[in-house]
This record gives sequence, structure tokens and C-alpha cells, in this order.
Amino acid sequence: LCEGSTFEVTRDELNRQGIRTVTMQQYVNGVRVNGKTINVHVRNGKITSINGNVMTKDMVSAETMRRAPRPAAQ
Repeated sequence: LCEGSTFEVTRDELNRQGIRTVTMQQYVNGVRVNGKTINVHVRNGKITSINGNVMTKDMVSAETMRRAPRPAAQ
């Protein structure tokens, strides 16, 4: 994960089969990261699966490189 990552619960639902799904939004240094959420599935008090997408350190580095200003032509 990126340094400074935190997660906030955005949804907590219990379905008819007794499976609770908790959805969490990723934030990096307090900024919401669009499209980066994880889902934790719990049954009988035990995590049965975790899935989703998160921003990793490598993604931040790649994004920073894409957005870095290019040197002015001389």
C-alpha cells in the first residue's frame, strides 16, 4: 500500500445468507482515491474473502512520473 493510506467504511450490509459485506474507500494522505475500494466478506464472525482495488506505492510512482512536468525545450 501507499504510505499514508487509510480506509473508511462506506457500506456495511448483511445479506439473506448471513454474509456481511463491508466496503471501504481508500484515502492517501487524506485524499480520496477514486475507484480504489476493498470489500471484506464476513460469515459467522470470520473473514471469508477480501477483494477490490487499492493504490500501491508502485502506482503512485508511475502516476507521478506521468504527471511530472517536462523540461522546457531550449
